[in-house]
Amino acid sequence: MGDASRPPQRVLDPSLVRPQELPRETQHPDLGDLRERLEDAPRGSCPKNKGLWLYGIPTRSLYPISCRSWSCPHCCKRNAEISRLLIDAGIRLAFERGDRCRFLTLTTSQTLSPQKVSQSFNAFRTSLSRTQRFTSYASSVEIKAGHPHLHVVLVGGRYVEQRRLSELAGRAGFGDRAWIRNVENSSTSAERVSGYLVKSPLETKRWASAHGSPRFRPVRFSANWQPCGLTEAHRRYAEAKGYPSPKGPFLRVSKRGSRISIREIPKGISLPEEAVRG
Repeated sequence: MGDASRPPQRVLDPSLVRPQELPRETQHPDLGDLRERLEDAPRGSCPKNKGLWLYGIPTRSLYPISCRSWSCPHCCKRNAEISRLLIDAGIRLAFERGDRCRFLTLTTSQTLSPQKVSQSFNAFRTSLSRTQRFTSYASSVEIKAGHPHLHVVLVGGRYVEQRRLSELAGRAGFGDRAWIRNVENSSTSAERVSGYLVKSPLETKRWASAHGSPRFRPVRFSANWQPCGLTEAHRRYAEAKGYPSPKGPFLRVSKRGSRISIREIPKGISLPEEAVRG
């Protein structure tokens, strides 16, 4: 921590900066220079992280930080748009490979908790995967009249009867009816299905938070979803938009009134994906 009246403390873990890559005199920002740069620093649109920046040590540049939370109105819109593009791309790639895509809806009239929804879906997809009914999936939860509905895109796999699906859904904890249909091999179908899966994630997130599950994710992907996962999709989205890529190592800088705080960035954080670009 530090402010204008105190000398800067040593906040960098030596493992974050190798001497041959970064001159010693630039390892710790001059607070006078930093304060001046904060006056003209770009402001992010994320309401949860106002007054927070990444400080790129080599370039002495400041990047506003987004919270990337589905519960944040600003970040939820970006998460939903990137998820839509990722689902759309996955469906198109499946068609190029010659795989079938199916759109599945699971409904329930029960008042299931977010935790129970996740448990039931995990049990349901495990039952399907055991018989090779799909190779990858993307799913979302929609709230209708207070009840959760699951929408799932299944890629590849063997044919499964409607009756069998309903039976597996009932055993997993959903209602005893499931709807499934093929997704037509067309750009229009891919756009329509991907848009349908992400039409109300903020409402779903608020429902989950109200039921004691603030970490509940409205949209999920299997680990092998193609072309990539959501974190990588954020990076590719930023590249496609032409946003500048932050240069690290980094410090986390916050400004509250006249007080400036500086924190070391923990290891393992993918910093370029955290920064708000645009």
